[in-house]
Amino acid sequence: MVQELGSGTVDVGAAALVVTAERERQMDFSHSFYSGGLSVATKPEVASVFQAILRSLVTWPFLLAVGGLLALLLAVGYLVWLAEKRLNSDHFGGTTAEGIGSGFWWSAVTMTTVGYGDKYPITKVGKFIGFVWMFSSLLLVSIFTGAIASALTVSSIAPRISGFQDLYGARVGVVAGSQAQNFLIAEGVPHREFPDNASGLQAVADGRLDGFVNDAALLRHVVRQQHPGQLTVLEQEFQPGFYALGLRTNLPQLREINLALLEVLQSEEWQALLRRHIGHQN
Repeated sequence: MVQELGSGTVDVGAAALVVTAERERQMDFSHSFYSGGLSVATKPEVASVFQAILRSLVTWPFLLAVGGLLALLLAVGYLVWLAEKRLNSDHFGGTTAEGIGSGFWWSAVTMTTVGYGDKYPITKVGKFIGFVWMFSSLLLVSIFTGAIASALTVSSIAPRISGFQDLYGARVGVVAGSQAQNFLIAEGVPHREFPDNASGLQAVADGRLDGFVNDAALLRHVVRQQHPGQLTVLEQEFQPGFYALGLRTNLPQLREINLALLEVLQSEEWQALLRRHIGHQN
């Protein structure tokens, strides 16, 4: 299409043409009718319960949360030991390490509402700390349980590729000769060539590819039409660009075309078309 427009064989090229300096040297463009970028179509991966748990437990945020919880347990145990070590040596006595260890044990069983009863405070200060800690623990356990449940849900159904950096090392496809392929080449991302979107997305659906890169709007349209509920297109977009009609150089009807485009873009019908075919407005 670009070659035909550059040679003047055709007057107008109506497609998802991104305005670039290289193309501008060969032809003209109308006003832009859509702004977007590249994205990735991928297949959500349904992991087993064991895989979901393992994936959640080895994440850095989860480990930080566990570390923070252990530090809080130790701090509460230390306070109880300070309050009880003199008058309650039977439960929190011994060496400093033993006393703090007993306090840590008490704070842990109190938080989990197990309450073995082998360690308990008897001083007013110790009982006050215990009272505050018991009610605080109810809130902490609820928050911690909800966070784990949410992490497991997200981890059990997640896309194989969640961002641009995941393309490196993944099995990636792209339309041969497209702007998306030029981008992948420039970024050094290994990929396989496909003749069109349909064949590339089918390869993702069949499990032969991890992701397929192209214009986000095109991917969303084809996925909605051919692979609803089977594939997903990432919300993240990269290499932003503007889409326009390609025109042969010095086309006399340029002004009329631009005027007609602006009238369409300002209509409610245009927004309805976007919502119907790609799922959102622009």
